[in-house]
Amino acid sequence: MYLNYIEITNYRPYYGKQRINFDFNDKENITVILADNGSGKTSFVNALTWCLYGEELHDVKDKTEPLYNLQVAKEKEEYEEIPEISVQVIMNFFYMEKGIKKEFNISRELKFEKWGDNWNIPLNDYLIVTETDKDILEDELAQYRINNVLPKDMFHYFFFNGATLSNYFDNNADFNLKNSVEEISQISLIDKVCDHLVKTSDDLNKNFNKKQKNSGTINYYNKINKNNQEIHNLNTKKKDLSNSMKDAHINIIRYEDKLSAIDSEKVNDLINARDNYSKQKNDLTDKIQYNTERYEKKVLELYPIVKLSDMLFEAYDIVDKAKEKKSAPPNIEKPLLQDILNDDMCICGVKLSENPECLKEIKRRLENISDLTTGQFYDEYFHIRELLKKMYEIPKINELKKDIDDDEKNLEECNIKLKGISDKLSKIDENSVNLYEKELKENKKRYANYEREKEYIIKKIEQLKKENETFEKKQSQKEEMEGELKELSDKLDFCNEAIKIGNSLNKKIKNHIREKINKNTKDQFTNIAWDYNKYNDVIVNEDYEIEITKSSGNIIKPDDLSDGEEHLLALSFIMALHSLSGFEVPLIIDAALESLDKTKRIEFIKGLHKYTYNKQIVFLFTDSQYTKDVRRNMLEHVAEEYGLFPSENKTEIRKYDKQ
Repeated sequence: MYLNYIEITNYRPYYGKQRINFDFNDKENITVILADNGSGKTSFVNALTWCLYGEELHDVKDKTEPLYNLQVAKEKEEYEEIPEISVQVIMNFFYMEKGIKKEFNISRELKFEKWGDNWNIPLNDYLIVTETDKDILEDELAQYRINNVLPKDMFHYFFFNGATLSNYFDNNADFNLKNSVEEISQISLIDKVCDHLVKTSDDLNKNFNKKQKNSGTINYYNKINKNNQEIHNLNTKKKDLSNSMKDAHINIIRYEDKLSAIDSEKVNDLINARDNYSKQKNDLTDKIQYNTERYEKKVLELYPIVKLSDMLFEAYDIVDKAKEKKSAPPNIEKPLLQDILNDDMCICGVKLSENPECLKEIKRRLENISDLTTGQFYDEYFHIRELLKKMYEIPKINELKKDIDDDEKNLEECNIKLKGISDKLSKIDENSVNLYEKELKENKKRYANYEREKEYIIKKIEQLKKENETFEKKQSQKEEMEGELKELSDKLDFCNEAIKIGNSLNKKIKNHIREKINKNTKDQFTNIAWDYNKYNDVIVNEDYEIEITKSSGNIIKPDDLSDGEEHLLALSFIMALHSLSGFEVPLIIDAALESLDKTKRIEFIKGLHKYTYNKQIVFLFTDSQYTKDVRRNMLEHVAEEYGLFPSENKTEIRKYDKQ
């Protein structure tokens, strides 16, 4: 995957919309960006990391400064009522698939608005990934797709500062060189496969042990055979019960026939009539008892009222006439009138000593007023009325008494009829009838018992059959589990064998990768650093520790080299590493020629294309690094040259024309 263009809009020092096009072919694979310190190099690289991951992965000089361009903000504040700034970075890639050029576009945007004196800080940015012939992805899905193309953890192997290259050989560095090599060369995938195989083996082993435990040792065929024997015995018993039921049924028919021979119709009618009258007698007895209790209770309740009814009616009439004449006791009490006389003051505010007529009237009322208050008067009135209302229940009581008398007559008739039926039945051969009835009853009882027992046996047989179905299912599951155990055992054997093969293959591939990196590093380094046969060999051991053999035979470490030589060794190592990388993404290097003298720079540039063939490289140089000699020796591989041109709160990207 190769860069097609980068478009930066209002991001930090980048004023307005700035764009860099990356032309690329097999011969011209380098883009040069010229920028001095403080011109926006760090912001340029951070713009890319922000676009990819939503984070600025390189140190920002002033972290308090906002993400938006200050000059654009100032102009927006002057000319817009509600200022709004859109910060956006677009990275457009292309790749070839089956001979067809396809695009992969990433756009991340933040929108700032100013309300009052402050610019708001957006909570979320807007991330969109568009890809040829594929659905548009947004936010989390878009980020997931980006991480598949270039994982964040591997970013620093493709975007790095040449000034810090020596850190690759520093034991105190934040990263492990061996792990880094395995990550970028994707050797770690083999480790992950082996780890996955080990985990799978553990899971298979646990599953095998669990299934083996659950399979148990029970032979369900023995349980099935035991139930089948019991079913056979129950079927035999059921057959015997059927025969007994048949015999009982024959006896029932025989004794019913014998009873029929004794004028059965007449006897049955009499028996049925006797039973009906007996039931009627019992019902009438209960009813009479119940109604009698009710009647007596009501009579006791109403007797005093009936007895005093004349007096109650007379009292009610007197009270009623008093109401009509309005001669009922007044609604005023003696204590109140006495208080008025004592206070010499009427409730209306008139002074009694000054008003003889009022005084006289109050004394008159005091003398004539009854001790019975209005409230008491009316309470008694209503009480009498409620008592008289109960007189209306007398007709209902009379009706109840009539019902009792009628039921007693019916009971007497019932007793007469029962005696008549008994007399008629006594004339029949009662002994024979009783005998036949007894035998008939016993055979019916035996038949019912046989029937219940037979039903129980049928249910028991069904239960045993269901148990057998369960046992057969469990036996089938047991046999199936035994098959699964065999399959798991085979998988476990295969997995363990795969682990052995994977570990062996892993070791071989790692050795092959290390040998290739060793060779490429040695070739690159010796091409540009061989100095009068000063060094005989460069060795990368299994832990990716680098040793250099001098012509004297002494073995030295990278930190024993000069700064320039250590820098060249690191560059050589990085180039060798990327020559084996499986990630087709651009390599962006800042200050690649830092610490190199003029000769080493030229030698490095001359050998560069050999190890970066078909890889897209972006160099960020200062003018002091991108000398005429350097430019001349790499120009045939340079596709584009750009410069960063800063001014106050503004940085513009323009085509660079170096004379």
